[in-house]
Amino acid sequence: MGFEDSGQKAEFKDTEKEAYIREQLHKHFPAEKAEFFLHHIKWEDLEETTRTGLRFQDAIIDATYYPFEENRKNQMNERRVGLGIMGLHDLLLYCGVKYGSEESMKLIDVLMGMMAEWCYLESVELAKENGPFPAFVAEKFLQSGYMKQMAAEKPHVTEAIAKHGVRNVTTMTVAPTGTTGTMVGCSTGCEPYYAWSYFRNSRLGMFEENAEIVDAYKKTHADADLPDYFVTAMDLTPEEHVRVQAALQKWIDSSISKTCNAPNEYTVADTKKLYDLAYELGCKGVTIYRDGSRSEQVLSLKEESKEETVKEDVAVADLFGSPVQQQPYVNKGRPDVLYGATYRKETPLGTAYITVNDDPETQLATEIFVNIGKAGSDVYAANEALGRAITLYLRDSQNPDKEAVLVKHFSGIGGSNAVGFGDRRITSVPDAIAKALIEHSETFPLRRLNNLETAATVQLSADRVSLRQFNTGKDLCPNCHQHTLVRHGGCHECEACGYSKC
Repeated sequence: MGFEDSGQKAEFKDTEKEAYIREQLHKHFPAEKAEFFLHHIKWEDLEETTRTGLRFQDAIIDATYYPFEENRKNQMNERRVGLGIMGLHDLLLYCGVKYGSEESMKLIDVLMGMMAEWCYLESVELAKENGPFPAFVAEKFLQSGYMKQMAAEKPHVTEAIAKHGVRNVTTMTVAPTGTTGTMVGCSTGCEPYYAWSYFRNSRLGMFEENAEIVDAYKKTHADADLPDYFVTAMDLTPEEHVRVQAALQKWIDSSISKTCNAPNEYTVADTKKLYDLAYELGCKGVTIYRDGSRSEQVLSLKEESKEETVKEDVAVADLFGSPVQQQPYVNKGRPDVLYGATYRKETPLGTAYITVNDDPETQLATEIFVNIGKAGSDVYAANEALGRAITLYLRDSQNPDKEAVLVKHFSGIGGSNAVGFGDRRITSVPDAIAKALIEHSETFPLRRLNNLETAATVQLSADRVSLRQFNTGKDLCPNCHQHTLVRHGGCHECEACGYSKC
C-alpha cells in the first residue's frame, strides 16, 4: 500500500491465513509493529501472485524451444525455475523501514519466508497434478541445507514434499530486473535506489527527475524533507548490504543479484573481511563495487604494503620500457618516407579510413590520418582536424606510452548511436581510432620484422603491455562527462554520478 493509504488497512478474506501471518510477524516484532505490517502489506494478493508466477514459470519450461537436446533433457529432468522480486526497497519505504536496518532484515525474513513457503507448496500441488521432477529423490532432496532450514521453521512444507514430491528442483532467485524495474517505476531487484534524482534523456532534451517513490511521498508530505529511512545505496555500509543479501539468501534457493557498494577508501583488508562476512552469513556469492575503482587506485593500503606498491609500479614500468630522459624540444621534421597501414572501420558517421604511420626509430605511431565523409563536408573537415591534432601530439610527445594514452582516452567515447557488436562495436570516430591503434600495434608486420632483425633498443609491441587493456569500452556520460557510462541490468547507467538513460 502507498503513502496515501497509510491510514487504511488491508483486510483479509481468509481469517486462518491472517492468524498464521500474524504469528510469523509476532516472532520478530512487538505487537503494534506486527499489526502494522500485517495490515499494510497485501499478503493475500502477494500469495496469489507468487503461486500464479510459479505455475507460469513451470509451464514455460514445456513451451520453450531448446536449441540443443542436452539443454532440453537437463531442464525437463530438473524443471528448474526462479521466481524473483523487484521493488523491495519501495515496500520497505512504504512501510517506513530503513533499508539495511535490523528491522528491515526481520521484515525481509518474514516476507521471503512466506514467498518460499508458497512457492514450494504450489510446486507440491503441481507434483500432485503432473508428478515430481524426474530426478527427484525425496531423501536426498530433503538433506540439503536449505531444506533442513525449511524443516526447522516450516515443517509442514517439507512434510508435504516428502509425501507428494515437488515439481521443481529450485523455485526462487533474485534477478537484476533493470529494464523491467525501470519500466514499472520501482527499485530494481533487491537493490536499494542508487539516487533519489537522476537525468532522463528524451527527444525533448535532458531532464532531471525524481524517483517515482519520492514524488509519491511529496504528494502527501508536500513541504516535508525526506525522512531518515529514505536511504540510497551509497548511504549504506558495505556490511549492511551484505546482511540484507544474507537475509534474502536464507529463503532463496538459487543465486541473488546484489551489489555491495563500498566507499573509495575501502582497502583490500576491508574487502577480505566483507567476503568473510558474506561466507559466514551463508551468501552463495557477493559482488563488491568500490566507488571510483574503475578510474583510480588506492594510493596506499597500509604501511607494510608500500614496498609492494613500488615493486608493482616498477614492474609495470619495465613492461613499457624505461621512460626516456627529458630532452630539450627538437622538431625532427617528417621523413620523406614513412611506413604504416590503413584500417577500414565502420562508425556511426560512416566508413572511416584510418592511416597509422610509424616512426622508423621508435617504432611508435608518429602520424594518423582520418578520412571519412565527402570532401568539403563538415564531417570530413572535423575528422581531418582530429587526425592533425593527434599527429601533433604523437610527433612532439616524448612519452613512450603515448599510444596507450590515446587508446585509454579515446576508447569508449560515444554518442547516441553505435555500429557493430562485441569486440567490433564502435561508438564513435575516436573509438574507431583507438581500435585501429590496437590493431596496428598487434598486426603491423614491420614492427615484428624490425624486432627480429635488430636488438631493438626500444621495447617493441610484442614486449609491451597490450594496448587492449586500455580499451575501456565505456561511453561518455552526458551528465558528468566522464567515460563511466556502462550497461547494467538492461540499462545504461553512469558509475560516477548515477545518470541513467532509462
